[in-house]
Amino acid sequence: MNRKMDYDVIVVGAGPAGSTAAQCAAEQNVSVLLLEKDREIGVPVRCAEGISGRSLRQFVDPTMNSSRAWIGQEIQGARLIAPDGHYVDIFDDHIGYVLERRIFDRYLAQLAAESGAHVRTNCEVDGLLFDERNFVSGVRIRRGKKSERIQAKVVIGCDGVESRIGYWAGLKTTLRPKDMESCYQYTAAHPDINENLCQFYVGSNYAPGGYAWVFPKGKGIANIGLGISGGQSDLNKNAKQILDQFMSVHFPKAEILSAICGGVPVALFMKRMVSDGIMLAGDAAHQVNTMTGGGIASGMFGGREAGRIAAEAVIEDDVSCSRLSNYHDRWEKVQGKKLRRYDRLAQAVEKIDDETFNRTCTLLQKIDPKELTLGTVFKTALKHEPKLLVEVAKIFFHQTFS
Repeated sequence: MNRKMDYDVIVVGAGPAGSTAAQCAAEQNVSVLLLEKDREIGVPVRCAEGISGRSLRQFVDPTMNSSRAWIGQEIQGARLIAPDGHYVDIFDDHIGYVLERRIFDRYLAQLAAESGAHVRTNCEVDGLLFDERNFVSGVRIRRGKKSERIQAKVVIGCDGVESRIGYWAGLKTTLRPKDMESCYQYTAAHPDINENLCQFYVGSNYAPGGYAWVFPKGKGIANIGLGISGGQSDLNKNAKQILDQFMSVHFPKAEILSAICGGVPVALFMKRMVSDGIMLAGDAAHQVNTMTGGGIASGMFGGREAGRIAAEAVIEDDVSCSRLSNYHDRWEKVQGKKLRRYDRLAQAVEKIDDETFNRTCTLLQKIDPKELTLGTVFKTALKHEPKLLVEVAKIFFHQTFS
């Protein structure tokens, strides 16, 4: 089969950001190639898989019959567990979801293909092509022993936190150790999994510099994991060892079905996400909520805007850094202020000691559960102990843990 060797837009990485970018570019009738290095899109899963319903509905309809395959569990609220074991449950009108990322990612790639994008798996990009102007002009891929050069007017790098696309293009993608969280997660079966709530364990005894989570997937199965700050250099244990200790205390009878590990960027999004002929989106551009480390929805937003603006630039025959910077401007306008607020909050929460977390939870337990909404949480904290206001804000992440 003869393969097309030049495209208007090439997207590297078929995660949520990449597939969304490919779909949105293809919808504007430009030629698009979506490349995935793994043999199967959505595998391996490297995510806790949680997303708020409000965020998800910006991109897909979770109420469609076809969506049931990629929704693991509907979530009604969040449980915040303090270091001393006391907890408070907070419910909200907006339903959240724990996804089946393996199926969800393939669904998004299918949407891209239905919009006209070509999709190729088992293709590892091992270099960028540059034209006489030093604009990025394509990629070099390797499949087994074969190497190919594919031309493009714009390359969108959605190749994850270990992104090489941006590095090859000269963008500043490196992270300091303290800007990465080391994460380990089990998908496990346990008879006592709460199916309706995502649980968050906060405090240094659970996860130094981070938090532990339990995200139910239905039928007694949950993603149970934690992230620890890369700045915790004095730890004698790694993320797996800390999680194993957590499991032995809280879920001693759990049956481990699978395990994943990896790094999550918790640095603010990149100051420069574009250059001549190149754009970055998703984890590759550090488009995450630094408060929680979640990045599905923010990555899909970045992918959507990158795809749209890449297509517009191709149609206008101007793929310069100046033209593509409209993407960065759009990101700043819609996401920048919000994510900077989360980042300031994350830095404040990082300084909170376990005693303060315990006191906050005790304060919240005095509120009638029927009245325990996000609004009453803030009002009560402000009334009883103003300095707890920022700490209590930790609990609003169940709306934005994506």
